Amino acid sequence: MKKLKLEPQSSQKLTISGFGNTKLITYNSKQVEINVHLMNGPAKRIEAKTMVHITQKLQMIELNTQDMINLQREEDNELRLPTKWRTPSVVMGIDYYHEFVKGTANRLKSGFEVIDTEVGAILCGKGRIAETLVLTTILTANTILTEYLTGQDVDRYWRLEQIDIEPADRETMESLAIKQFSETIRRDEDGRYSVNWPWKTAESRVPYNFGLCLGRLKSTLKRIKDDPTLWEQYDGTFKQQEGLHIIETVDRKQNGTVISYIPHQPAITPQKETTKLRIVFAASAKDRNGDSLNNNLLQGPTLLGSMCGILLRFRSSPYVLIADVEKAFLQIGLNENDRDTTRFLWVNDANLPADGNNLIIYRFCRIPFGVISSPFLLAATLENHLESEGSETARKLLKNLYVDNMMLNANSTDEAIRLYTETKALLNSAKMSIRQFTSYNYEFMKRIPTEDTETITERMKVLGISWDPIKDEIVVGIPNTCCDLPTKKEILQFIAACYDPLGFLIPIFVEMKVFPQSLWKNKYGWDDKLNSAKQREWQQIAEKWTGGEITHLPRFAFIVNCSTQSHIFTDASSKAYVVAVYVRSLKNNFN
Repeated sequence: MKKLKLEPQSSQKLTISGFGNTKLITYNSKQVEINVHLMNGPAKRIEAKTMVHITQKLQMIELNTQDMINLQREEDNELRLPTKWRTPSVVMGIDYYHEFVKGTANRLKSGFEVIDTEVGAILCGKGRIAETLVLTTILTANTILTEYLTGQDVDRYWRLEQIDIEPADRETMESLAIKQFSETIRRDEDGRYSVNWPWKTAESRVPYNFGLCLGRLKSTLKRIKDDPTLWEQYDGTFKQQEGLHIIETVDRKQNGTVISYIPHQPAITPQKETTKLRIVFAASAKDRNGDSLNNNLLQGPTLLGSMCGILLRFRSSPYVLIADVEKAFLQIGLNENDRDTTRFLWVNDANLPADGNNLIIYRFCRIPFGVISSPFLLAATLENHLESEGSETARKLLKNLYVDNMMLNANSTDEAIRLYTETKALLNSAKMSIRQFTSYNYEFMKRIPTEDTETITERMKVLGISWDPIKDEIVVGIPNTCCDLPTKKEILQFIAACYDPLGFLIPIFVEMKVFPQSLWKNKYGWDDKLNSAKQREWQQIAEKWTGGEITHLPRFAFIVNCSTQSHIFTDASSKAYVVAVYVRSLKNNFN
């Protein structure tokens, strides 16, 4: 646009894909007008849209009038003209093609064609060039012709709301998920929110999966029918959920717009004194065509707060309150028109065949965990609710919310009580319950109802880091190093297991993280044992760091009513570079 000195007529956001490619790009495009000079007659004005990038360089031939005369007399089977590579500046589509191309094509012996147009003769097609003696496609002359799309194709690619393919462009799909969420979220008279699934396309390919689910159910029943406790927990979970209107029974003959069955299975932790059961729903289960419910849904954007930001704020006040939303996913309703996509099977009696009157068909009235869109819908609903409330406490929750975990900062017991009361009211108004409050503040824990408190232990997890709420300390540690004869895979698994979101362990891990680079350079496979030299090198590194707790740090990192300074240091070597930021607290001229 700058090169041709064009003035934009208007601007709009477009989504476009290259021909034959499912990846879409979204960008701001300017509408412009271009005058194309004709061989005979006035210039023709065409409308165009600007693009960030059209295509790579194309092979072309620049021809003058004499070249064209000589070319049409050419008797050789090869084109004897030099070619050049040029980057196209303008692409003309099929909507203007016939306004310029009037004549018929004249095929040359080389295989190329000469077409007479309003802007001069065009050499195009496929043929042989003497210079390279290879089969070459040429796009040449004053106008470049490429990638013909019909008007309908262009409209479909450029209008986001009518996309009917499965593009891979993340930003576009996230925008589409947010758009569908905003258009379908509802709130009933009791205050509960309900949503629709965000679909990839209007015409879904959701599998029926009844047979698959029936087979999985029979396998599950074989596992649990001889364990009365496990059966009671499994069956009791569904009965309780039915009573709370989380699930509901449905007639198999009842026809929905889209019907799909989801298999489920138990996740059991037998080491527990009392068997802990979690029922896992597999919305990613595929039919023989490779389709699943999850394949047809948009995952949506990640609307989680910054984990690092939350953990830094976790250390920034004298007291913190940690809590979570009870059964958070199951507190968001699923609108009626999408419920039949979440059917599943159960039985009245585990000792009878899973058919006839013994077979129960349930469907979810809330969004189940295990569906790819559920985390997005939960986060978006909570964000929508807290933003609409607009209070200072709601804004604090919004910043410190991570999935169903919440963290709040307080400077005093009274402030902690106020935040607890306001948070309970905020969530209750949306038919959600916040519970399992934990704090180092003993007075706060005494003053709130016991049913809202978590049992305090010496080691608790806050977004993956260990916290001792009794001493109010962060516990820093590393796992035991892997075996004496490790493979490249085992070393990388060990390094990945060292969870350190706040960077406490960065200095001691430099050697460990640099070491695998030498394994790649020496072309070690994933499961190859290290040779003796590499074993010694690894053992020297690993022996420095035995597994277990390394140090305890005070959770509260500042002094009350102090000023702070930031001191930043940087350094680099041939193996690593580092930035270290120290925050210094000062009060009454003392550190």
